[in-house]
Amino acid sequence: MNELLRPAAGPTLFHPTRIRHLAQLLVATLVVLLLYSLQAAADELQMRDADTAMELQDYAQAYRLYNAMVEKRELPAYLPLARLFSQGLGIPVNQGKAARLIREAAEAGYAPAQTRLGELHENGDGVALDAATARAWYEKAAAQDDARALLRLGGLYQLGKGVNRDYKRARDFYQRAADMDYAPARYALGFLHEQGLGMDRDFAAARDLYLQAAQGNHPPAMNILAFMHRVGYGAPVDYAQSVHWLRLSSGLGDAAGQDGLGYLYQYGLGLTRNYNVAEQWYRKAANQNYADGQYHLGILYANGLGIARDDKEAFKWFSKAAASDHPQALFELGKMYEDGRIAGRDYRKASQLYRKAAELGLADSQYAIGRLLENGLGIRENFREALTWYRKAADQGHTEGQSSLGFLYETGQGTQADPIQAMLWYDLAARTGNKAAIQHRDILRGKISDEQAARALHDARNWEEASLSLTLEREQLLK
Repeated sequence: MNELLRPAAGPTLFHPTRIRHLAQLLVATLVVLLLYSLQAAADELQMRDADTAMELQDYAQAYRLYNAMVEKRELPAYLPLARLFSQGLGIPVNQGKAARLIREAAEAGYAPAQTRLGELHENGDGVALDAATARAWYEKAAAQDDARALLRLGGLYQLGKGVNRDYKRARDFYQRAADMDYAPARYALGFLHEQGLGMDRDFAAARDLYLQAAQGNHPPAMNILAFMHRVGYGAPVDYAQSVHWLRLSSGLGDAAGQDGLGYLYQYGLGLTRNYNVAEQWYRKAANQNYADGQYHLGILYANGLGIARDDKEAFKWFSKAAASDHPQALFELGKMYEDGRIAGRDYRKASQLYRKAAELGLADSQYAIGRLLENGLGIRENFREALTWYRKAADQGHTEGQSSLGFLYETGQGTQADPIQAMLWYDLAARTGNKAAIQHRDILRGKISDEQAARALHDARNWEEASLSLTLEREQLLK
């Protein structure tokens, strides 16, 4: 029986041979882990070096490092290398190569690349414009909790791009991203609250979300906070707050922030008026191809504010802004052509520019194109169309548009003569101090009956009250 209880012959757990084998295995494992850690550290260092080269605009070095990492299938290097190809930074532009790199990383499961590929499809940037495909890639990345993908999905539902517009789903996606401390998502949520999209309008909630986004270094949130405090939009007027947020935004290189700070300097809002400093900030924004900055810089040159008046420079900057369909820049260019400040008067070119800005809803241009049509300047005389444009301007409260509209109704040009309508529009323009309208109204008053005059003035008051009601409603919402 003692024999039965004796352990079987052979190596035990603590047998020298077993211990030696275990030690060898442990050493091999440690060596593998050490080599892996060293390689990971080397890759991280190489990525950091590549990012530094990118920041220093040493694009040749950045390309060499990123490309070497891509050859080793290091997925984080794919997107910056694609950017070099897409923007032609240090290498020839190659949009096809950029798209292939993004797609390869996306198909390998790299969430940021999946989001970027979705963006390319959403915008038709080098690939087929396809909102459904964009959504599919966003959903893949969102499944990995990619905050930017969640933001983009929310955007699709907010705008109804490739899906039925659904503000609730948009809000849910934004909220998921916001819960990850993603500042752009908090900004997007703030916009829904501000506009009352899918919920009651709530300026307090919007302002809080914008503040959170701004504290996360999100320039658009800083800019909207600055605007709210500048004009009293959902917040008390506080120029110091406007200056504060615009300084932070512009300090991050944001073009809109730079333009906004220039505006405060130009008009002396919260700062001592200084056209020279305004020009410096406008130029920074303009050099980033920001249309408002280009337009404002053009205004300084056109009027000699802080710098010598220079029509050529004004024309240059207005033209740059107009290329982005900036309505005010189009109007200013039209004025330059009409006034002969370029190379002699050119009513035809002026009419083209005025019409484009008018179609974008600018009241000044709606009146201007109406005036050229009424007088046949650069385009064929057309009273009916002139009346249409005057009415659009008049409905926006444009006093010259109202007076001119009254004149066409009085004389029956482009429409049947209608003294009541003429009196109505003359009176509205006269209430703003328009001298021509006052004169025409008083003369017309002697030509029409008391009943007609009373009806016209009654209609004018109704129009004014309706307009005032809309204004008060907007102001109440802002408060």
